[in-house]
Amino acid sequence: MLDNAPIPQLITVTETEPVWHPVTDVEFKRYARIDDAVDENPSLLNEIIHAATQIVESYMGTVFHRRTFVQRQTGGVEYIPAMRTPVTTVSSITYAESFESSYVTVSTSSYRVGGNDFYHKDGYFTAGRQANGYVITYTAGMVADATPSTLSTDIKTAVLRVAAFLYENRQEHATGWSEQGFSISYDVLKGVIGRIVNHSASARGVF
Repeated sequence: MLDNAPIPQLITVTETEPVWHPVTDVEFKRYARIDDAVDENPSLLNEIIHAATQIVESYMGTVFHRRTFVQRQTGGVEYIPAMRTPVTTVSSITYAESFESSYVTVSTSSYRVGGNDFYHKDGYFTAGRQANGYVITYTAGMVADATPSTLSTDIKTAVLRVAAFLYENRQEHATGWSEQGFSISYDVLKGVIGRIVNHSASARGVF
């Protein structure tokens, strides 16, 4: 048992930017029927595709493009769930006893990865009970290739439909939704994704 009562989890995740998305701007323009003659801002289209990808990833609890993530959080827990999945490799787990102390590397023999969770051999990650006490660097994602060609059609369709919704509401996208409009929009997005994406891959949806 721990000497002190568990403290609330404080978790932040930073990541390297993906080098590709499930769909290209050309595919999106074709799907959304955006005429090539229309002088649409390419950066806006890319931002919309990026946002749509993040929304679908969040709903599925899965990262499409495999890349590196750095997860910082408090210790004093039985196990640490990876906030980005599926986990493929773990580079390091470090911890600091206090804000003033240096980070110490946890030996690979002292922890194991079970599914998308990290477990300590002693049963608890007892140290690092302050914010950012533990820092876990790992790689996660479905596809490591330079192109998303192996992603399913369902995933690509979901990203296209969400991107089309965001494009149709690009004025709100540019100026910011009202609280009521934002809520309604997310309800619509949930319905769009839920009708398309295979629910067997959506066990960790966060909507």
